[in-house]
Amino acid sequence: MFFDGDNKPSYDDLSLDVFMQGYTALLCDGRVTEEERAGRLKLLQLIFANIVRKGWVAMRETHKKITELIHSGDLNWQDELDQTFEMLMEERGRISSDDNSSTKSCCSSCGGRTPLRGRKTTPLTVVRQVVRKNSGSKGLMALGS
Repeated sequence: MFFDGDNKPSYDDLSLDVFMQGYTALLCDGRVTEEERAGRLKLLQLIFANIVRKGWVAMRETHKKITELIHSGDLNWQDELDQTFEMLMEERGRISSDDNSSTKSCCSSCGGRTPLRGRKTTPLTVVRQVVRKNSGSKGLMALGS
């Protein structure tokens, strides 16, 4: 499922599977510089390293903030994204108490019914889990079960 024109969801409504569809398409785009591609891959790695502990909504918000900082010129893809990511996560932890719940959900699309705590989770297993929950998401069904 790819979106065009007026059919685009808002960023704050992106489920993990739709985010990954767009992100992988962007990474494959020949117009993306090597510096941006490397920075985006690093950011994606940080997101998936923390998604189980912090949840999809927190990761989506952190990704949004980092890309806003880059687009405003306050940060660039060659900067140490790890430090900015950690700073934003610490700031979010002070502001919000929802990260202290005992069970995290992989994303908002499963409505919190898919706990990830205590499971061995990789980015691929998270995406597969989301795809299974969203039977209408045919774009990632090639990943198998």
